Amino acid sequence: RIGNADVSLQRLVAERTLAEHELEPLITLVLYLRRFCWSAIALASLPSPEVMPEPLVQAFDGALEELALALREHRPPRELSTMGVDTAAMEPLLRGQVARLTQHLQVVHDAEARLVFHHAA
Repeated sequence: RIGNADVSLQRLVAERTLAEHELEPLITLVLYLRRFCWSAIALASLPSPEVMPEPLVQAFDGALEELALALREHRPPRELSTMGVDTAAMEPLLRGQVARLTQHLQVVHDAEARLVFHHAA
C-alpha cells in the first residue's frame, strides 16, 4: 500500500495540480510511513530475546488506526498517547527502535494535521 501511495503522490507531483504547501504534508506522510515500516521490520530482526511489550504493540496499533481513520474522515488526528510503557527498562537496541517508531508516528501525525488544515482553508 505504501507503494501505491508513492505512485499516486508521484502522479500528483507530475501533474502539478497542488500547490507546494499542499504537497509537502503528502510527501512527508508517504516518506515517514515508509520509514515507520522499515523501523518496524528492523525491530523484528533485532538479535535480542526481548520482545516489544504487548501494551506498546497495542498503543502503536491504536495510533496507526487513529491516523488512518482521521484521513478517511478528513479530520485532524487526535493527539498521540505517550504509549504508556517505561522504555528505560528496555535493552538499548529495543529502546532505540521504539523511540524511532514513536518519532515516525509523530511526524506522520503532524503531516496529517497540516494536510487537513490546508484542505480546510
